[in-house]
Parts: sequence; C-alpha cells; structure tokens
Amino acid sequence: MSWLICIPVWGDHHLRLFETETVPALRVALAVGGISDVRFLVHTDNPLRVNLALEGFAADVRSPHKFYSPYRIMSAAHRDALAAALPGERVAFVNADMVGSCEVFAAAERRFAEGKQAIMVTGTRTALGGERPPCGAQARDLLAWAWEHRHPWTEDCVWGRGKSVVPSQLHFESGNSVITHAFHLHPWAVVASAKLRIDGLTIDDTLADSIALGCIHVVTDPDEAAFIEMSPPERPKFHRHQSPSTARSIAYWARGLNETNGPRCSALHRWQFQHRIVIKGDGADRSDVDVCNEIELLIAGPRLA
Repeated sequence: MSWLICIPVWGDHHLRLFETETVPALRVALAVGGISDVRFLVHTDNPLRVNLALEGFAADVRSPHKFYSPYRIMSAAHRDALAAALPGERVAFVNADMVGSCEVFAAAERRFAEGKQAIMVTGTRTALGGERPPCGAQARDLLAWAWEHRHPWTEDCVWGRGKSVVPSQLHFESGNSVITHAFHLHPWAVVASAKLRIDGLTIDDTLADSIALGCIHVVTDPDEAAFIEMSPPERPKFHRHQSPSTARSIAYWARGLNETNGPRCSALHRWQFQHRIVIKGDGADRSDVDVCNEIELLIAGPRLA
C-alpha cells in the first residue's frame, strides 16, 4: 500500500532538523518497514534544501499557506495532504522537529491490517542540546533517550512536582518507570477517506473525531513504535502554578475552552487520557490509574469553581 508523508517545514531552525534528524530517521524506518511506494508533500520556504534532503523520493514541494498563526499554516498543509491522498492510501503527518523509531511504518501497517484507521502517538518533547537523538533506534531506546533529555515543559508535567498551567500530558515517574497519560495525542498516520476532516486549530484537535474509537489505535507499548519531538529548552514558555498541579487544577484546565472557542479536552481527548503510555519500565501501576480516574470524575462532574 502506498504512503503519502506530509511534512510542513520553514525557517532555518526547522530546515536543519528536517535535514539532519527527521528525514534520516524516516529513511531507516521506511527501509525497515519495506515501504517503497512512498511520496512526500512538503510545504516549505526553501524548495532547494528540501529536494536535496529528499533525494531519491518523489516529492510535491509547495509554498506554505499564508496565515498569521504557524498552527494554521500547518493545519492548511495537513488539509492539502488529505485532499491529495488517494482513497485507502496511508497518510503520515510528521513535523519537521519529530524523530521516529525504526519500527513506525512496520507497526502502523500491522495495525492497519487489523482494521485500524488512525495511529496515535504521544511524541515526548525533548530539549535540543549538544547530543543528537539516535537515528534508527528501536522505540524503547528512543523513548529512554527522550526521557533522559526531556524538555523543561515535559518535566513540568510530572505528577507530584510539575507546576505547568498547560498539563495536556501528565507523567508518572517512579524509580525506573515512567507512565504517560495525554489528552492530546498526535495522529501520525491515518487511512485516507472522504470523511476525514481537520476543523480545529491543530491536527490533534479534531481529526480523530472523524474516526470511530474502535478504529483508533493508541501506541502504549514502548516496544511497538515511538516518535519524539525536539524543541529549544526556552520554548514554549508556559506559566506555572505556585505549587504542584493537583487533580482539581488539571480538571479545571481540561474543562476550559481552546483558541477556537471549542472544548480544550473533548470526549475523544478524555478517552485518550485514560490510556497508559509506557515510556520506561515494566508498565506496572504507579498510582497513575487512581489519579487519572479522579481527574476524569472531576472533569465529568459539577462545575468547578
């Protein structure tokens, strides 16, 4: 089955990551997955560098759409990909600051063969520094590297010590074990169909609402597949609470409105939040189930003051 890989990339920072990290990792993963029928759709301000990085691949290179918000520019590129995809084609949404493990395409094909129509991943955010993420690594090794090099915001979403006012992900660390629960997951691969829509500000907002829950696969096994994200340590700069987040403060955030005046955490997002995504360790319950059940009850309950 053919694949269409959509990557929006503009600006020198993201172009460098695209060239040195994202595309090399994709080359390995495509080879491991035995994927040869593949084409790229790239929206960029530097076609020359993109074409050089994608040498050997068929590539449709376009100019980015013009919007005031980079999120809207990306969403427009994602809509272009859905419009360009053939019915039944696999569509991969990969950002220029994402690195995948060597199994991502092989794992997705197995899930699609089971009847799944969307593959969701957490994309652990890491801080760019002197070390490069391992190219072609297996998922568990890539995730271990990501946690060792986690971004300050990732650390600020750790239960018991994190104070972020944007707790879209919640991490539970105990010894050598890390479990993640995330409201917003990245739909990195979908099966193209006319019913797919992107109505929200970003692709993780509403795209999966077009798909029945039974046809959505959330990657929770650290040996199945993984993506990580790379950001400068200083970005983004979210505000912080004065004390660590509580179940109540997280539920209050989840019940708020997003930038398009829609629910910050929809029924789909809350369903995703109940999944136990193993980043490190054996996956045993480290009190995360009780905490997340309490948060869900608060979200579903009476209005929070």
